[in-house]
Amino acid sequence: MRWKIETFHKILKSSCKVEESRLRTADRLADLIAVLRPKLAHILTHNARPLGAAGPRRARVHTHRN
Repeated sequence: MRWKIETFHKILKSSCKVEESRLRTADRLADLIAVLRPKLAHILTHNARPLGAAGPRRARVHTHRN
């Protein structure tokens, strides 16, 4: 099991592509991470759910029969 900070950094690098932003200063990088925090929180929350758990919103499939 990964430490949460390792997972956080992995998501920053792979999903959010922070390294590709090529920001030069810590302030600019911190600003980018602040903007990405909601996305990171969503990804971390989704990854923490057990497989098969739909969460608060369940997908509904509507079939129309004629």
